[in-house]
Amino acid sequence: MTTKTKSGPTHRVNEKLEALVRSRGWAVVTVSGSPGFSYSVGLAERELPEIIVFGVGTEQGPKIVGDYARAVIEHGPMAINSALEGVIDGFRAVLRRLTSPETEQYLKAAWVRSSGAMTAMQLVWPDPKGNFPWEGGFDASFLSYQPLLGAHPLSLGAA
Repeated sequence: MTTKTKSGPTHRVNEKLEALVRSRGWAVVTVSGSPGFSYSVGLAERELPEIIVFGVGTEQGPKIVGDYARAVIEHGPMAINSALEGVIDGFRAVLRRLTSPETEQYLKAAWVRSSGAMTAMQLVWPDPKGNFPWEGGFDASFLSYQPLLGAHPLSLGAA
């Protein structure tokens, strides 16, 4: 990452991020906004996909990303395009592969650290009725909390 000065706030954030990646192998970046999101940094160095999750809040987002990071470090990559149980309290979730432009746009710190040599996944959660964005009956108002990146399947089994 580039910084304007070596003593400014951006440099201190970068140092903290680097220290976390060195000490435990990954870190979490949370971006406030509408929608807010959290993503992992450092997993690409282990040849594991980075992850991003939108719209779950500044407390839950880092927890979800941290749980994912610990799980993939211990057990290896998770299935993509398949329902995962227990990733978000009481909900199914699905990992979707991101494109390079999306990865560069949203996972900036991870992209820079890896020089773009990385894969990333979006953890997609369902609406309150349990429907995913690509399923019939999905409440489209939830896309304002969770933009759907990556390929847009017609069903869980679609690539």
